[in-house]
Amino acid sequence: MRAQAWARTGATPGGLVRVPMAALIEPMTSQTPQAACAVVIGASGGIGAAIADALDASGAFAVVHRLSRSGTGLDLEDEATIAAAARRIPGGAAPTLVFV
Repeated sequence: MRAQAWARTGATPGGLVRVPMAALIEPMTSQTPQAACAVVIGASGGIGAAIADALDASGAFAVVHRLSRSGTGLDLEDEATIAAAARRIPGGAAPTLVFV
């Protein structure tokens, strides 16, 4: 089964349609440099994990960094954990995509 997501549109009653995950990822990856990296915050949950997996599978990013409360201890309300999460991302290309 391919990953799918719901997207809001005015084209259907209720405004929601099921679309392939690739259709959501492609606009984010279509013009990324070869050495680019992405950061997904919330990557241990269902949606965040699916986004991170799709970004990995796209081949558009050299590295996809996965940050989450349960995986890396990131708490967006705690500056110390944000600083610690930033230190987990090694030097190199600056992230060209940050997905929260």
